[in-house]
Amino acid sequence: LGDELNYLSSERPVITLRLNDVEVSDYRWHRLTLFQAWENVKLQLDDTVIFKNLNQHSFVFGNLKTNSDMFIGGVPKDTYLLGTMSSPLKRHTIPFAGGVKNLLYRLHPQGVTSPQLTESFGTRESNDDYCKPTTHLGKENYYCRNGGICYSTNEGANCDCSFTDFQGRRCEHARSDSNLSFNGQELIGYDVSNNSAAIIRFRSENITLSFKTTHGRALLYIGGDRLNYIQIALDDGAVVATSKFVGTEKRIIRIFSDYPSSRFDDDRWHTVTVFRTLTLMTLSVDNLQDEIRQYAPEIDWLVNSFAYLGGIPKDKNIPEIEVENFRGCLKKIKYEADAHLINFITLADQGYGQSIIRSAGDLTFSCSKPVTYADVFSFNSGQHYITLPKWNSVASGSLSFQLRTQELDGLILYHGSLPTAKTGHDYFAFELIDGHLFMIINLGSGYVRLQTTAEKITDGTVWHSVMLERMGRTGTVVVDNIKTDFSTPGVSANLIIEGPIYLGAVPWPRNESDFVDFHVPYPIWTANLRKGYIGCLKGVRINGISPNIASLFQEQQSDIKEGISHGCPTNMNKDFCSSSPCKNFGRCENGFNSFRCDCSVSAMEGRFCDKGIIREPEFVDFSMDNAPSLLLPKSIESEAETIECKFRSNDERSVLLDTKSIKSPDHRILLLLIKGELELHLNFEDSHHIFNWGSNLNDDRIHTMRIKRRGEKLLLFLDGKWEHNYFLPSSKIVLDIDEIAAGHSLHVTSSSHFTARANSTLGERFRGQMIKMLFNDYDVLKNVKRRSSVEDPLVKTIEIRERYKIRSRKAKYSSVTFKKPNAYAMINDERLANIGTNYRISFKFRTLSSSSVLLAFVTNSTHSRDSASLELLHGRIRYTYSFSSRIETVLSSALPDEQVLNDFKWHSVLVHQKSLGGEHYLVVDNRSTVMDSIQGHVVNLDAQLYIGHVPVDIFGSERLKDVPGFHGCISSLRIGSEYLDILKDAMETSGIVKGCQGSYARCSSKQCLNRGKCIQKSNSIKCDCSMTTYSGERCDSPGTTYMFDSSLSAIYFEYPQSIRPSTNRDEMAIGFRTRQATAVLLSVQCNVDGDFFTVFLKNGHLHVRYNLGSRDHYVGFSDALLNDDKHHAIIIYRREANLTLYIDNREAIYYSPPGAGDMELVTLNMQWRVTVGASFNLLHHMKRRKRDRIYDGYSGFMSGVNFNGLMILDMLAQGCSF
Repeated sequence: LGDELNYLSSERPVITLRLNDVEVSDYRWHRLTLFQAWENVKLQLDDTVIFKNLNQHSFVFGNLKTNSDMFIGGVPKDTYLLGTMSSPLKRHTIPFAGGVKNLLYRLHPQGVTSPQLTESFGTRESNDDYCKPTTHLGKENYYCRNGGICYSTNEGANCDCSFTDFQGRRCEHARSDSNLSFNGQELIGYDVSNNSAAIIRFRSENITLSFKTTHGRALLYIGGDRLNYIQIALDDGAVVATSKFVGTEKRIIRIFSDYPSSRFDDDRWHTVTVFRTLTLMTLSVDNLQDEIRQYAPEIDWLVNSFAYLGGIPKDKNIPEIEVENFRGCLKKIKYEADAHLINFITLADQGYGQSIIRSAGDLTFSCSKPVTYADVFSFNSGQHYITLPKWNSVASGSLSFQLRTQELDGLILYHGSLPTAKTGHDYFAFELIDGHLFMIINLGSGYVRLQTTAEKITDGTVWHSVMLERMGRTGTVVVDNIKTDFSTPGVSANLIIEGPIYLGAVPWPRNESDFVDFHVPYPIWTANLRKGYIGCLKGVRINGISPNIASLFQEQQSDIKEGISHGCPTNMNKDFCSSSPCKNFGRCENGFNSFRCDCSVSAMEGRFCDKGIIREPEFVDFSMDNAPSLLLPKSIESEAETIECKFRSNDERSVLLDTKSIKSPDHRILLLLIKGELELHLNFEDSHHIFNWGSNLNDDRIHTMRIKRRGEKLLLFLDGKWEHNYFLPSSKIVLDIDEIAAGHSLHVTSSSHFTARANSTLGERFRGQMIKMLFNDYDVLKNVKRRSSVEDPLVKTIEIRERYKIRSRKAKYSSVTFKKPNAYAMINDERLANIGTNYRISFKFRTLSSSSVLLAFVTNSTHSRDSASLELLHGRIRYTYSFSSRIETVLSSALPDEQVLNDFKWHSVLVHQKSLGGEHYLVVDNRSTVMDSIQGHVVNLDAQLYIGHVPVDIFGSERLKDVPGFHGCISSLRIGSEYLDILKDAMETSGIVKGCQGSYARCSSKQCLNRGKCIQKSNSIKCDCSMTTYSGERCDSPGTTYMFDSSLSAIYFEYPQSIRPSTNRDEMAIGFRTRQATAVLLSVQCNVDGDFFTVFLKNGHLHVRYNLGSRDHYVGFSDALLNDDKHHAIIIYRREANLTLYIDNREAIYYSPPGAGDMELVTLNMQWRVTVGASFNLLHHMKRRKRDRIYDGYSGFMSGVNFNGLMILDMLAQGCSF
């Protein structure tokens, strides 16, 4: 209990009282009383009393407004839960193990109060011992492995792995950060000498550490105060412990190794333990031990105001201490002083803004000899990255690095948390934009984007140093000795991030079809631009410690490949453009260790702007091709875009580019070509901007346009020249984008924001050729590009155009839609005359029907003729061929991840007969299945071809009469070597229309929010929100919500006695918002004794407990408090005894019971009552008792509750009788 005043004079009196006469570790109840009135202090334990008179001017204990909460049993180690502490080392005390009761405050003159418990962690409800070892084959098996210390909790056994080389629930995984490397310049420790309240006093201390070195003289440890200290050092290969008290001589113990060399500098691990009291010091090294008596007449307490490992700061003046810094490795460093326990390994990575933690040099979490240039790396691709451990900088910390590059844009570093529903999230980044260094930081209540350089630092000639220091909401960035201060908005002062640090890039989509679910917030521009860092990086330090990138680089080598390499090129100042590598008027630009050619002023493309002479240029001819569009791999919120288009046209009006957003329909980028002039429209949340540039661009010549937006700054280029720059006069500059179209508009209606000539152009498709359309390096034309044999791209010939018309006629116009299940087309045998000599059938289709006829060759002859059919069967293709009395059938191979072919996506089908051997091959989406039982048979399909359905009155259709007709689209039908136009070549048609008609809305991961399931229908889509806790067309509105405002309120559903279900699978969804720490959210009662299922909050954490007849199963989530008055969605799936738990957007939690065997019961039997907001029993408690009442009532909001399809709150709202 204390205040935050840690700036008081070093003369502040600190009183220590100690009761030595009563032994309290006897597991009996003891009564403790602390009384203070003015200068009198009384401490009473049972019947033993001691008094103390305070000799000071003020006797007021702090201030009720600034004093901290009272902590019993320990102090939270999470620095962001407390402000500064007047005695910060109290964070490192051994937690109390025992019982506490009858806690009372008495404050004059207010009176006596029994304080309310506001929060607890690790307190127990039972005395069960879960740590007893089990015996197997006569051998005792302990729960914790590798030296971990076991302790019991409400949920079972846990392990303390603090002073081991391992981590994990049972200390079973090796730690990568259990060692510290020292190279002669490093030290780590703490210093509270300037704060008398922080100095700790004690009667005994114990220092334990393990070391390994090849150097005979070095300081291992020193601690104490200026005149009273203890020192552990190496002296000529021996371990020496020195104890010094003020007014006395030093007392020294020296131990030599029992190895033949008698030295400890043998590059082996050795363990040192020093125990000291006022009268005795004991030194143990491995199995050797010695002790010495000492005398301290002038002091009553041992004191400690500082402790250092490996060296002493230069400004720390300690008489008679002159020892070299340590070079080697240290681990398992533990300091104990009565109730204080400090782990120096974890201390090394805790940034307190350098308030008490001291470090120097290049500390590394490893044990390796220093490697020359180990942390100097070249990032060569801009698409590869190295991941580092998280930055432990909740309240404060530091980060530094050096860079050298010639590239103007690139993401250097990103560290961020996952976004949570309806809240922001914490993140931090450094990036280069136009050669300037920017820092972006958000502590959860608003971001700051800070330009830290006045001049560009991408000269490539020198190393530029960057240093960040942060304390709470304020901080400083220093670039090449130029300091820039910053302060973050809002009230949040903590940077809480659990994920890794990304160096060089992040896992963004690599191409147009690469879906990567990795969220980077929009203020970090290079993430949406997909521009990683290209250049050299070195000297990365996190809280003053090297993250040992060299070893991480080796571990991640398989993912990095050639994208990142050791060292930095020596030829960065070389002029790569001196040899004029760019052809055809391309402009050469020097880059990192290479060059690039800007082909915007050239008619050619390629690395050297020569593509089109050696090879044919790729382009899309919009007079023949369907206008392309690109659905982005994931929706983006963008403040920065780069758009580039190379085109040729003689049209008066046309659309070049358009974008669309599902979430924000008003957001849009529209580029038009109107009477030879480019017109750009930017639509934001509440503003609309129009820009025009260029002239006579519809002259049938190639032109290159480039748009470059960076926040409010907009640059427009044409044919390689900068034309205009603008600053957008809007505070809201974020654009939402889901889809990009080239050559046509994605919006069916005009806009009131547009000019009349713009609105009249929206319906005009681009007619001409596009060689390039890039949006943030996404190739919008990639899927529709064709090869052209044009010798000179500046000349279009009628012959080329006609050749494409002829080649694409059938493919372009052969798409048809079967609008009803009995729709069909019949093609007679005249068009199938050559199928016997070239048996090949191919087409494309898309549908939602899982089973239907695709096509069938049917004969009306009584002679023995062949027949064949292709049909959909439960989402797969079945191919049947019959001749004589034989019927052969094969089924297409199953798709991965339970995918099916009736997903309303285009799929290709090919059936052909191999010329040698005669086997038939069924190829579906490039997956082959062989019908080899028909070898040697010559195809004799003298039949009629029915597509989509075979009428029931047709002879020979008996086998297919029960198969539904096809409902969907078929395109590009090819029989033998000839394309068929189904409408024109058919003898009969029914229910078929030209083109592929269907819903403009398509299911994608973006259509339904909050884990809603998208259901594709033929003319629309629908979102199934039943397992989301939300409602609305896109699962974006809260579900049916009730407020529970009493501990006696609950909503429950009772099954009728005749239909009480027993299930081995359950699924449930619960949405809630509350401030209550402990309450039941949902409970299931069963008629079978012992079976139950309960979802509840306990101390703000979510818990699930259930029993299926054999034992209790327990799942808990302790990573975050959920009683924060914010909406949370809980989704639970039970499969037998296994359980999967989803909480908001966090990763799933999987539970599988240990030791489950064949005797494990897996059914929740005879479910009787499902209760929302309370429980009618205490089966979810550790200590159970039965009463006919409700327990742990809920107070707050509950929404969208679903239990196995029972929308309980909806049923109540609709008036259903329970």
